[in-house]
Amino acid sequence: MTEPVLAPGGLAAGRFRVEGDASAGAWLARDETTGAAVVLVPIEAAEAAALRPAIGITHPHLAAVLDVLDLGAEGPVLVTEVVSGPVLQGGRTPPLVAVRAALRVADCLSAIHQHGASHAAVGLGALVIEPEGREAPVLTHFPRHRSPSYTSPARRESGGPSEADDTWAVGALMHECLIGEPPPADGLASVEAVAGAGVEDPTLRELLVHTLNADPAKRSRDLRTLKRELARWFVDHAGDDSIPGVPSAPPPPLPASQAPPPAQTSAPPVASRAPSAMPPRKRSKLVPVLAGSAIVFGLLAAWAVSALRPAPVVEVGRQPAAAEPAAPSAVEISEVQMVTPSASVAVGNQQATCVAGWVPPGSLASPAPELGWVCTETDPKAASKKLGAALGGGSGETKELAAKLGWYELAALAVVRAGCCVEERALVLPEPAAGCQAAGPALTQVGTDVQEGKPIEDSLGKLTEAFTCAAKAGQAGAFGRAAPPTEAETKAFRDYVAKVAVH
Repeated sequence: MTEPVLAPGGLAAGRFRVEGDASAGAWLARDETTGAAVVLVPIEAAEAAALRPAIGITHPHLAAVLDVLDLGAEGPVLVTEVVSGPVLQGGRTPPLVAVRAALRVADCLSAIHQHGASHAAVGLGALVIEPEGREAPVLTHFPRHRSPSYTSPARRESGGPSEADDTWAVGALMHECLIGEPPPADGLASVEAVAGAGVEDPTLRELLVHTLNADPAKRSRDLRTLKRELARWFVDHAGDDSIPGVPSAPPPPLPASQAPPPAQTSAPPVASRAPSAMPPRKRSKLVPVLAGSAIVFGLLAAWAVSALRPAPVVEVGRQPAAAEPAAPSAVEISEVQMVTPSASVAVGNQQATCVAGWVPPGSLASPAPELGWVCTETDPKAASKKLGAALGGGSGETKELAAKLGWYELAALAVVRAGCCVEERALVLPEPAAGCQAAGPALTQVGTDVQEGKPIEDSLGKLTEAFTCAAKAGQAGAFGRAAPPTEAETKAFRDYVAKVAVH
């Protein structure tokens, strides 16, 4: 009889030596090629297919997928890096904390979705908030067997892992943080039910019902939509002292000597109007919006959640240790970095935080420039110059692309305004010349199309016609330009939008 590979002393794929049980069906092992500790996690065939594209993806807040093995009779096995530390616990938290946690998990998932992979195991126990040897929280791939409430009805009925299933799981995570318990396994029936459970904010109620709707036809399957709306809510409410549990004044930084005790540990699984001005626009409601680009955020600061949920540590290979009780500590937005390092945005700069999600990655310098003018500047020449300067402070590739936009710097501004401004002041553009269409409405439409993830060819074509006609009529100077727009500028803007779309 063949000895099992997944047992102490077993050798998987001729490389991974099993050293012990990591609990919940996973195994600690040692990579005999590199000497690194890993975790071997038995998974289903559908999960193997969903995780294989994630091999080699690096993300500061995601446990690395090192390999997916086929062990024959013992089935497929996930090989992932070891991440030990306290995990996110259940219980009701302030809305800012809950939304922040959901955003940070969604950031990790976006990284693998862009490569055609799915996670399929999002849950409280998969988020290590204070990982050993890492500076920021990490979303792991363990445990695989999560609560039915975190698995979408579609997957339970017949489907496998997918972006839609991961989107459901992020909604379930937010539900548990806001309400203190996971959602019904079959989903939410109405906004009223969520309000009755204690969610006072109407936007968050709609978000939960939109993401966890019991009716498949009304349920969002797009993680980008959820991220965008959560990020908008977050920026709008940061520092809002009307939110229970979050003070209007920031508390002092938490000293290292008073760091709260860690929580329960997961077994280590290895973001006045002129005639042709852009009109003010109120922010659209969530439900009609089903697509769009995402604002990328970093994960939850470790002490923030652990301070809210103290619990004992359980480290792999060690006996549980008693934890000292700690008083809950409220978290103010100014204390927590809100975006991943690639966004290069300073802590607490709310406008820059939002803008970072609507420009290509690496476009803004670190620390971020002052961007309070984005929603208020009315002079198109000044607006174009300011945005060009802001984008010119980024990394080499994005800096070069931004320098090619020309006329379409205003289109890039329209994209940012569509994503970050609740009600912007209109750009004051010249009265359109005879036979020319006004550029303002076309600018607005381009921004809205990008924000909603729609094709831009029609709106971009109309904008190009308006720009070209204005230039030929002698109005180029009013836009800060000397000649009509070129094909190279149009192409640069398309490339720009493509980079925003995968942000």
